[in-house]
Amino acid sequence: MISSANIDSISRKARNIAFKTGRQDQYDDLVSQGYLGLCESMQKYEPERGIPLEYYASKRIEGAMKDYLRKEFSEDYNTVDLCAPDGERNPVEEMLFNHFGRRRSMESEVNFRIAAECLIEVYRRLPDDEKDLLNIIYGEGASFRDIAKKMNVNASTVCRQHGRIIEKFRSEFIDRGLI
Repeated sequence: MISSANIDSISRKARNIAFKTGRQDQYDDLVSQGYLGLCESMQKYEPERGIPLEYYASKRIEGAMKDYLRKEFSEDYNTVDLCAPDGERNPVEEMLFNHFGRRRSMESEVNFRIAAECLIEVYRRLPDDEKDLLNIIYGEGASFRDIAKKMNVNASTVCRQHGRIIEKFRSEFIDRGLI
């Protein structure tokens, strides 16, 4: 049977996914998708497979949230030319550029361009070690734990370094009145 723990976990999973993907603005939508995932898991559950319902529901809730983000933010923004002078972008610039938002109107296109330019400008001003960390996280998709093993440090150290870098982006957005 589905317990209140599953329902409580929807909010927690939505918050974690929103934070990890940088899509905090999508928190409410992620919660909604989580509830849809919970309903879907109850409809499709097959007890004869021997998988506990709560485990199955948990995976379907998380999957529904991730599916939503993939569908919602997979649009290609290559039409906006913010490339480096040599025409190339590194993986982090590409990630920032492609996953920041979704175009819907001329006004949001302008806002997207301003925000993307800001993100790329801040990224280019970062010291090389901070760029490297972002390249590993977003370009290679490595977890904090994996990075910590390579660097012989604690995962919380990597998390704090990442947080300080993200704060630089956030501060610049605030200074420019973008958030």
